[in-house]
Amino acid sequence: MKEKFITYKNRIEKFWGNTSKSQKGMVIGVTSFLTLILITVSIFSSNTKMIPLYKDLTLQEMGQIKTELDTRGIPCELEQGGTTILVPDNQAETLLVDLAASGLPNSGTI
Repeated sequence: MKEKFITYKNRIEKFWGNTSKSQKGMVIGVTSFLTLILITVSIFSSNTKMIPLYKDLTLQEMGQIKTELDTRGIPCELEQGGTTILVPDNQAETLLVDLAASGLPNSGTI
């Protein structure tokens, strides 16, 4: 195993030594560019779009809904002084139906 590693290492060193400065610059530039693109794509794809589930709720109802979402393991954010709750875009419709079935909320705006 160690011999194979040494063989590959020697091949890479030989290849790198035989390339010109412009070729080395292109290899480094392309590698850096691809790495930057992968990092950018992973950052943007991991961001979840959050949309309002309910607005203008009382603090008591907000607490009830937040507790329910926390027990289900659904990420949520509070805005506007705790009167608006945001949830992931892909789960909003299901949550509206599920929370309405359990009688939440009694006031506020959907």
